[in-house]
Amino acid sequence: MRIGRLCAGTLICGLAVSGCQNPDELPTVSAPNTLSQAYGDPAAELVAKYRVGDNLRTIAAKMAWASQTAKMVSAQKLESALDKLELKYRPAWDRALATCYAEQLNNEDLESVLELGKESEAYPRLLRAQSDVSKCMHSTASSIPQEMAVEALTEAYN
Repeated sequence: MRIGRLCAGTLICGLAVSGCQNPDELPTVSAPNTLSQAYGDPAAELVAKYRVGDNLRTIAAKMAWASQTAKMVSAQKLESALDKLELKYRPAWDRALATCYAEQLNNEDLESVLELGKESEAYPRLLRAQSDVSKCMHSTASSIPQEMAVEALTEAYN
């Protein structure tokens, strides 16, 4: 069965928040991050430390629930599928975020924010870059939550 097109408005709204969360409000993690270790990339470390990509599941869920197919599936099955699929789609989402941050800030700025947080001289530049990061995610990564939503709906429907 082919699942119909997802609500474009939901996609735009969801992607508007991607990469735009306030790092002040995000918890940091101290555990090593495989993305940053694999790439040795300060942008990837920033995404991991401030958990910027944590909104992927929320965006995919909004997209899924906005579809007509969601009315035909069990809420429990859909939520379970979304939970399971986040592990599959999260690495690509985080890589896209890291790429978008790297396009907006140089390594020195990223490393400074990683080390000093809000006290960094680069922190205001990070905040100003949020809108451009969001635009970048919209243009380069909009398919990620959409594919996750479609796969979750398909799984919940079957």
